[in-house]
Amino acid sequence: MNRDTYVKHHEEIRELMNTIEKLIKERQPEKNADSIARNVAVLAGKVSVHLSLEDKYLYPKLAESTEEKIRSLAIRYQKQMGGIASNFVIYKDKYNTRPEVLEGAAKIEKETEVMFKELRNRIEKEEQELYQYIG
Repeated sequence: MNRDTYVKHHEEIRELMNTIEKLIKERQPEKNADSIARNVAVLAGKVSVHLSLEDKYLYPKLAESTEEKIRSLAIRYQKQMGGIASNFVIYKDKYNTRPEVLEGAAKIEKETEVMFKELRNRIEKEEQELYQYIG
């Protein structure tokens, strides 16, 4: 995997988060519940594929580096991602169907804000600190 693939995934993930936030901010759950749920499901698929590629290719490759800094960075990132991934699974399970979106309409905006902030921070850190070590 090359850097461009990971960055493209990040762009797709950002676009989906923006779409979901826009739909939620319209505050029309009856109208937007299907679209929100569908986009959450698509986002979950993209995040899952991205994380799988990082776990299978990126982290192991960087962990084999001759430079201690790169090895420890890869190990730290892989460990930290576990908590973010767990939080995302909880979020996805809450909002990936119309009934769940409607049931959680009162809290979806705040929970989305918190979850997406965590994802955006991680994406930014990966692009600034980690991806410079891959081709």
